[in-house]
Amino acid sequence: MNFISLWALLLAHTVWICDAMRPAISLRGDVTDFLSNQRVKEECESAVDVAFLLDGSYSVRDPDFEALKKFVNKTVSRFGIGPDKLQVGIVQYTDEVQLEMDWESDRDKVIAGIGKLKQLGGFTSVKAGLEEVRRLFEKHQREARRILILISDGDVDPGAIDLKKTMESEEKVVVFSVAVGNEATSDLMDLASSKQLFFNVSNYGVLDRIAKRLSKYSCDVAEVGATTEVNDIDFQQTLKTSESTVVTKDTPSSEDVPALEPSEEEGEKKSDGPPEDLAPLEDQNSGLPED
Repeated sequence: MNFISLWALLLAHTVWICDAMRPAISLRGDVTDFLSNQRVKEECESAVDVAFLLDGSYSVRDPDFEALKKFVNKTVSRFGIGPDKLQVGIVQYTDEVQLEMDWESDRDKVIAGIGKLKQLGGFTSVKAGLEEVRRLFEKHQREARRILILISDGDVDPGAIDLKKTMESEEKVVVFSVAVGNEATSDLMDLASSKQLFFNVSNYGVLDRIAKRLSKYSCDVAEVGATTEVNDIDFQQTLKTSESTVVTKDTPSSEDVPALEPSEEEGEKKSDGPPEDLAPLEDQNSGLPED
């Protein structure tokens, strides 16, 4: 065999090997596309305006406020953020209010803005916070489901519940209420648009354990439609649960936080006050596993 024949044979084998490899290269592309699509499907793609109303009063310690910021970050990170998806507003309240974020739709700016939050300090006025959130919704005109996520560890001042009802009827705002600790849980439950939208955590250190469930519930509510009246939403059917969510330091980590489903005997006992298994606020630094 001469040199030219040998070269031709080598070239033919090279072409054959390359052809044989093409399906594998194509398969890799298919797998990449599949994984990319799975990642996108994990995000909520609905058009939804979510306002966070954060308690910045003196009762919230420095580590508590950092845990609060982490919770907000984890909650919004599960959404698709953009002009036609999630837009975020943040109001911090004490006896005064401060608009921290005015309907931001850029993911990097949302995350950066949350990280820069500084606690105000002061006494607590939920009503003052609700008034500022209402102004925030009133000036934001787009067709999207409106959701308020309120986090507080204190009392609810007179007039706050009536104002919440006005926001539901006139601005179509669905209200999630998160009570931290065992103070004023009854009033804070009344601020939620339904009992399924009420969360009770024993301390700020376990807030992150409800982030996945709360963001999923928010997305489920958003899919009902922006024009649906709040009073017309069947939250039990929409969220596939009839109860509130209670989390303590002993609750399993967040992937499967159980909804509180009391028996008839327990239901009557729990209606008189906060759940008995709530841990005290001092238990915050207990080395909790992350989500």
